[in-house]
Amino acid sequence: MLTMDKRLNICVLVNDNTVPQWIFKCIENLALSESANVSVIISPEPPLSAAKRKLSHSGSVLIRLFETIDRLLFRSNYYSHLDRDISSLKGTASVINLTDLTGLALRTGETEAISDLNPDVIVLLGRHKVEDSVLNIPKYGVWTFSIDKNEIHGVPAHGFREVIKHQPLTDMSLEIVAGDKSRNDIIYATREATYHYSITENRNKVFWRATVVIPRIIEGLCRYGDIYLQQMKERHKALTPVSGGTTNQGSFLTVLRDLGEHAGYLFCLGVYKIFHTDAFSWQLRTNIARHNNIRETDLSAFTTINPPRKLFWADPFVVADDKSYYVFVEEFIYKTNKAHLSVLVLDGNGRPVRSQKIIDRPYHMSYPFVFKTDGIYYMIPETNQNKTIELYRCVGFPYEWKFERNIMEDVSATDATLFHYENKWWLFTTIDQTGGVSSCSTELFLFYSDDPVHGDWVSHPLNPIVSDESRARCAGKFFIENGNIFRPSQDCSVRYGRGLNINHVTKLNEHEYNEVLVREIKPDWEHGLKGVHTLNTDEDIIIIDTYRFHRRISL
Repeated sequence: MLTMDKRLNICVLVNDNTVPQWIFKCIENLALSESANVSVIISPEPPLSAAKRKLSHSGSVLIRLFETIDRLLFRSNYYSHLDRDISSLKGTASVINLTDLTGLALRTGETEAISDLNPDVIVLLGRHKVEDSVLNIPKYGVWTFSIDKNEIHGVPAHGFREVIKHQPLTDMSLEIVAGDKSRNDIIYATREATYHYSITENRNKVFWRATVVIPRIIEGLCRYGDIYLQQMKERHKALTPVSGGTTNQGSFLTVLRDLGEHAGYLFCLGVYKIFHTDAFSWQLRTNIARHNNIRETDLSAFTTINPPRKLFWADPFVVADDKSYYVFVEEFIYKTNKAHLSVLVLDGNGRPVRSQKIIDRPYHMSYPFVFKTDGIYYMIPETNQNKTIELYRCVGFPYEWKFERNIMEDVSATDATLFHYENKWWLFTTIDQTGGVSSCSTELFLFYSDDPVHGDWVSHPLNPIVSDESRARCAGKFFIENGNIFRPSQDCSVRYGRGLNINHVTKLNEHEYNEVLVREIKPDWEHGLKGVHTLNTDEDIIIIDTYRFHRRISL
């Protein structure tokens, strides 16, 4: 546990007593953490220049009307821009109200008061004018979110353009403001899959993610010191700072055209929803060859295994044993809208011989990750619906499994994947820390232990090691080719499981992690395929799962 003398002094600047809910939660999460002493500073929004005021009228009425309708249709208690009064905040050390509308300059008495607080970090939430002289006050700089940098009144907030223009991902970053108009240092960046049905929901995903970012980085600074912040800068060095929103909203006719095209797009999505279920129609595909090159394999040559009509098999993990192949799968029943775990037995040619249910719980189960240690098979299935990461021990291969223990509890974790390397076990899993508002496929966390069965799991200092919905979530076992480590991952942009990535792991130890994307796999080798989702191998067999859209009439 962090001690009081290790807390950092954080000054958070807002524009008013009333702030959007996402800003309120940012401050609340920081104030309730064990790593920060928080002072809130109210600095009124500086006036707009005449040039910027001219841009605030054209098309803005139509945009506001569209956003209002969208907000009414997608009501949510987690609406990111709901007004909240900061007077109800708990845990803050003080509130300072500045009245100088010219901005924050070191020469002003109000800013001297800020300097007297000896802040380690100044966080800008809202629109502020900060001169270079202020940047030298805090030890770790002045931080700002890219999603909060819109400087043109009337232009819609971040997350609008990505929906209207049907972009697959919505970006967000946390940056340290640089002086002399030089490039800001990025210390966190993420990409969320754009929610194309609603601007409100898409915005909620991104802004709610922001509420957990600063407390994590402040905690990292407290635990690991200055080197931690330097590592954050280095890992994001190649990224270009996100623009932070629409820079020009266009004329009334331009906005009308864009919104009209988007309405047509929504109509097509609605028609799709009427005739198709949320659950897809999945197939397994296998390839048996003596010399399989996993990274370069041709997926179009795989043999298809179709499930019975009333269910599907997905998330295949294969064990080659005694001239047979045992494929552990999620078995999803369309009628009950729930899955359990089953095992399929394939003969030496990859043909299915039989299938049998092996583990069933009151909650949804999937992704049956199977591994072997000390001669015993174990399984870690996904049990996110139960808010656990569970471990099962095999007592009679392959059909009999016994619950061993919960590896983690009270956690929204998906697709936990183990890898044994350098005498340690490494656990990779995507975790949602936003209470379900944002996606559970965006942030990949890493833990390590000496003993995967009985040991404790230590969080990696760089968590989350990946924050990108197009490549974070695990998609099967790690594999090694020519001494190189590769991690399969899912591309969940546009929709869940739409593609696979092969990532080359270049660094993996207790202090560092890095991977490089080396191949993207899209389901483009056969007409009608819409997703390719998991890749696994053992000895001479490679197995994947693919899906098509599933029509309601076929039930």
